[in-house]
Amino acid sequence: MSFWSACRLGETTVPSAAYFNPARHVTRAAVSPLRSLPDGSLALSVQLPWTKTTRVLGMSKVLASQGDELDPVHALRWHLSLNSLPNLGLSSTPLFSYKLWAGSGWRMIPLTKVTMLNTFSEALRLAGRPTFSSHSFRIGAATHYWHRGASVEEIKLLGGWASDSFKVYLRDPVLGLAPLQQRLGVALHSSLS
Repeated sequence: MSFWSACRLGETTVPSAAYFNPARHVTRAAVSPLRSLPDGSLALSVQLPWTKTTRVLGMSKVLASQGDELDPVHALRWHLSLNSLPNLGLSSTPLFSYKLWAGSGWRMIPLTKVTMLNTFSEALRLAGRPTFSSHSFRIGAATHYWHRGASVEEIKLLGGWASDSFKVYLRDPVLGLAPLQQRLGVALHSSLS
C-alpha cells in the first residue's frame, strides 16, 4: 500500500507494538468495500485518520488493481484474510497487523515501522539488492507515476503532497519527460494535419 498510494510508512505502520491509537493509526475498519470499475478491474479505498499534511482531517487513499503479481488490491485482501482472527474488532485492530502464536493462542501484533524496515531490508539483502530508506516507497511511487506520464498535480494528489516538494524525489528525467514530450508531439502532429 505504501508504494501504490505513496503513503509515508508512518501512515501505514505504528511507532511501537505498545502504541496504537485508532485516532492516529489506520485500522481495518478504514478499508472500503471492494468496487468494480467500468473496465472490470477492482478498487478500494483506505481512510487514513491522520497524515503529516492533513493532520486530523486524514485522507482517503485509493488502491486499484494492477493486473500483475504486484496487485495492491489482491495483496491487501490476501493480508486481511491471512491475518485474521474470530471476533476481531475492526475499528480497534491496526490495518497492518499480523497473527502470532503466543503460547496459549494467537494474537494480533501491529506492524511497526522498524519491523517493516528491518524485514524489507533483510529480504533485499538476501536477494542481493541494494538497501533503501523509509522514503524509498514515496520516492519510488512518485517516480513510477511520473514515468507513466502523470502530471505534477496528479502525483501531488496521489501522494497527498501539499507542495511541489516531491519533485526532489523524481528519478531519471529521460523516462519522466519522454511521455510528456510524446503526448505533446502527437498533439502537435495532429494539429498540423
